[in-house]
Amino acid sequence: QQLEHGRSVQQNLMAARAQLDEGYREAQERLAQAEEELDELRAQGNSARRSEARHYQEELLALRTAQATMEAQSQARERSAEERVQKFTMDLRHLSQKNSNLL
Repeated sequence: QQLEHGRSVQQNLMAARAQLDEGYREAQERLAQAEEELDELRAQGNSARRSEARHYQEELLALRTAQATMEAQSQARERSAEERVQKFTMDLRHLSQKNSNLL
């Protein structure tokens, strides 16, 4: 009777061990799958961050280009204004000279 009880306990232990082993394997599979999903999410996140960084770089380049264009236009307007002032000054001197000659 004790021998039979021992065998029954041993069988129950072996069955429990088999269930634990199966549960462990399933947990390992779920962990591996979760790690793969996490890697995919990280890759997607990295891709999104790279895309966002490219977008900001493009915006920055556009802003720098616009700034350079505005600076060039401003310098051109300044030169044009200086040229007009010089021409006006020369015309004024010329008229002043004519006026002096007439007097």
